[in-house]
Amino acid sequence: MHKNLFAERKALKKTQKEVAEFLGMSRETYARKERGTYQFDLDEASKISVYLNVPLNELFPEFF
Repeated sequence: MHKNLFAERKALKKTQKEVAEFLGMSRETYARKERGTYQFDLDEASKISVYLNVPLNELFPEFF
């Protein structure tokens, strides 16, 4: 599970559906990736970072 991503998304009152639509994927796919069932690629992670206005390394420390 991407705990930092989950916490930041909740703090900003964004839904999984809103983030998924921004990324152009289904809510179900986004939820699986947020839970860690599947992994975000670097492009998706970068887009989420911009959308939530949170540094990439804080949301996805596994990339660093």
